[in-house]
Formats: sequence, structure tokens, C-alpha cells
Amino acid sequence: MPTSNASLFARLKRRSDETGEAMPKPRKKKQLESAEKRLAEAEAALAEAVARREATEVGRRSIVDELEEERAAHSLTRSALRASEARLAEARSEAAGYKYEGGVLRLKIEQLEAREKKALERAENAVELFKESEEFRDMLEEETVDGFLWGFENFRRQMHRYCPQLDLSEIRLRMGLSDGNEDEVPAIIVAEEELAEIEASMADQKTSGAPPEVAEEAHGATDEALTEIAEGAHGATDEASTEVAAEGSEPAPAEGPQVIAIDDLEGDAGAAAVP
Repeated sequence: MPTSNASLFARLKRRSDETGEAMPKPRKKKQLESAEKRLAEAEAALAEAVARREATEVGRRSIVDELEEERAAHSLTRSALRASEARLAEARSEAAGYKYEGGVLRLKIEQLEAREKKALERAENAVELFKESEEFRDMLEEETVDGFLWGFENFRRQMHRYCPQLDLSEIRLRMGLSDGNEDEVPAIIVAEEELAEIEASMADQKTSGAPPEVAEEAHGATDEALTEIAEGAHGATDEASTEVAAEGSEPAPAEGPQVIAIDDLEGDAGAAAVP
């Protein structure tokens, strides 16, 4: 928009006042118009420069904002990296602790295995020493004697059950047998042999089918034989007790006690009596 002469004149006057110089006076109208045209061009160039500066400022601000965003993202990335490094260091410390604990546990396992091995060796040695000790021998002898006594009591009960007429309550066991006296054979062994012979004879009669009279005679003979065996055993036991008391020796357990099993004599006799 062209500037009027009045405004141009006022502007020139203001500049002259500021600089202290005298205001030039236009010589010609043509020069004034050319000056006004240059001034308008300069103002247009100034406005364009201001617009460009504002656009540049806007771009600069946008770039600064982007840079700030990048800085913030970089800071976040750095913080995440530091947190990851801290977690990695913690994991490494935990792994080292687990490794140390594993070594300690391995040492404990080895120590426990060594202790177990020593304990087993001690137990085996203790068992061997106990087997070789007198206490074990005494216990074995006691168990042997108890078994022999129990077997004799069982034999006596069986005899009382199948042969009530026999009184074996006064029979005493002879435990003081010596290896040098072979003549001193226990009466119970003799009784066992005679009972075996009687049972064999009764079995033969049963298989041969003997008549009832023969079976009754065999049963009576069996009773008489059992009575004689009991009396003989009682006498032999009393003699053995007297000899042991006279010598003053303590009774020793017999080696290899025998438990005598008595079969059902009445059942065998009844079976033999059946024609």
C-alpha cells in the first residue's frame, strides 16, 4: 500500500529529530516517489523477514520440543538400563549364594556318607564282637535250655493228655551230661526210642488189619510199656540228681536239646481196633 506524502514527511521529520540532522528537502516529486517506492519495498521485505523469522522460531520450538522428548526417552532408557543392571547384579549374587550353598550341601552329604559308612562298620564290628562275647554264648545257652525245658513240658502235657494213667510230674530233667561218660544216657532218649518202637508195632498191626482182641492186647501192652518207661526215666533222673548233688557241680546245658513229638496214641490204637 503506497504511503502518503504526509506520513512520509512525518517520518522524515522524526528521523531528523532523532539524528539531529536537518531534514532534507525533496527537490523533485519524482525522487520522492522513488523513495516512497523503496521504502515500501523495504517494509515489505521487513515484513517477509519477520514472517520467516516467526516460522523459523516455530520450527526451532518444535525441534526443541522433539529434543526434550528425546532427552526424556533417553533418560527413561538409561533408568531402565540401570534397573536391568541392578537386577543382573542381584541375580549374579543369588547365583553365587546358591553355588556356595550347593558346595556346603555337597560337603555335608559327603560327611554324612562317611559317618554312615563308619556307623555301618562299627555296627558290623559290634555284631561280630557280640557274637564272640561270653554274653552271647550265655544267652544262646539260656535260649537252648529254655527250649529244652519247654519241649519237655510239652511232652509231659501230651503224655498226660493221651495217657492220663502215667504220672510224669516227679520226673526231673538231667542237664549235667558230660562228654566223658557215654554210659549216662538220658532216660528221655531211651523213652523216645521205646515209644518209637511201640508206635511202629502199632502201625504194623493197623496195616495188617488185626482183630479187636489183638488191638486191645496191644493197647494194654502199650500202656504197660509206657508205665515201665516212666518208672525207668524217674529212677534214672533221681540217680542223676543224686550224683550231681554229691559231686557239687553246677548243671550245664546239654548241646543240641531234642524236642520229642508224641503222636496220637489213642487214635492209632482205635484205628488198629477197627476190623
